[in-house]
Amino acid sequence: MKRTVSIVFIALAVVFSTFAFSFQDFMADFTFKAIDTKPIFQQYKADQWSFDTRAQYINLLGNDSLYEVLLCTRYEEGREEYYHNYDKIPSGEREAFIMEQADFRDMNQGVVQMYRVKTGFSFSALRTSYKDILTLEACVQGALNLVFDANNGTDCIGFDGIYFYGLNASVKDGLVSMRVGRHHYSGHYGDEIEEEFMLRKDELGRVYADRFAYSRTTSGYVSRLIQYVRQDSLVIGLSVKPTSWLRIYGEADVLTPKMHRVRPWLLVPESTLEDDGDHRLEQGIGASEGVYETNNDSRRVPYSDAYKDMSFNFGVELTIPVKTAGSLILAFDTKINQEGQTNYQIGAYSEDSPWDVDYNALVGFNIADSAITAELIYHNGRMPLMNYFWRHCSYWSAGFSITY
Repeated sequence: MKRTVSIVFIALAVVFSTFAFSFQDFMADFTFKAIDTKPIFQQYKADQWSFDTRAQYINLLGNDSLYEVLLCTRYEEGREEYYHNYDKIPSGEREAFIMEQADFRDMNQGVVQMYRVKTGFSFSALRTSYKDILTLEACVQGALNLVFDANNGTDCIGFDGIYFYGLNASVKDGLVSMRVGRHHYSGHYGDEIEEEFMLRKDELGRVYADRFAYSRTTSGYVSRLIQYVRQDSLVIGLSVKPTSWLRIYGEADVLTPKMHRVRPWLLVPESTLEDDGDHRLEQGIGASEGVYETNNDSRRVPYSDAYKDMSFNFGVELTIPVKTAGSLILAFDTKINQEGQTNYQIGAYSEDSPWDVDYNALVGFNIADSAITAELIYHNGRMPLMNYFWRHCSYWSAGFSITY
């Protein structure tokens, strides 16, 4: 009996020792880093909403200009001549709140040159790697995007807040990488622009903003300034880098069944719920913008179940080393937005309307493999401010970016 027990104990000791040595060998292949300022999922070089720090001089092309207007909601029965894109509104919806452009300065000169400054940050935490096979990390990124009028002083036209939080993964040192998380976009008007808008008077000396008041009711109409918010949508991105000089990527940005905020009202998919209850988000947002009444929610045409306010991003990047000097960068990025199907007007949604498409082409030179890249960018699509999501343009820009 004692001999049998001894043999069992010896066998268990051998097994335990073997397992202990194997576990130690296994754990020795893991590395851990608490914080890093360069996430394993690289930013998209030509994406105008990336989280790098960027300074640009922007020149709008052709007949494009950022006319000095804001977008408002307005309702004034029988005053159709003031309506923006009035002929796009189905006849049954015309006596309703609609979107309208409201100029805040005299229209004798639009903005054709702009300065853009974007300050960004990125850091990852709890990075864990197994050999060079798999790396996982938590990631937080953010940016503040500011655009200034280069024609009439340097008034701030507007600014945007952007952030991302989520998880990154990389296989074979970036051969394939992926990110999953939440994205936030929020547009704001510049204080000088709002001040001019609220103080401006028309040709008869009347306060112009009374026609487009923030929350004031005047005889026959109510109106609000429109701002763009897309809070904590779900993002899934995939990047493939088969060689050191080529990268291909794609990304989806979709709303989840429950959302905290999406503005303006006309962009909210039907039956989206508020994240803190079972109330329809389009009701809450519509009421706060003055375009929805509890007993009458027919102010916009029904949206198809296929409308989910989705967007998709695709791109390709080439990085060509130049001896001792740095690297030449060629990048192309395109983004498609389902929001284009709303035609940016209440009552004008159509499932057959095209999606918005943005194009960005970048030629850059990374200086001596540092964080600094000199850039020339061509853009065709939305204005580089969230609150001007409805305004399309084309421009070229010159500047530099800093990517940590």
